[in-house]
Amino acid sequence: MTRAQLLSITKGTPFHPFEVRTSSGASYRVAHPEQYWVSPKGETILIYTPKVIVFVDAPHVTEFVRIVGKPPGKSKRGAEPET
Repeated sequence: MTRAQLLSITKGTPFHPFEVRTSSGASYRVAHPEQYWVSPKGETILIYTPKVIVFVDAPHVTEFVRIVGKPPGKSKRGAEPET
């Protein structure tokens, strides 16, 4: 994947959470765009979660899977969604 492809998953408005799946079978959930970083040359991605920081070589990314559900934001009653 190119750097542009690796970054395209974060460009939606509003942002939708997604999982990064790797060739080892591991998957990592990205709940916010700030949790995902692509190196300047696109060879490495960094995924930060509250429990772990993971560096993944870009060639080992097999797919991105969007998390289906309501987009983030305020509910109809104005309350913040649960995280």
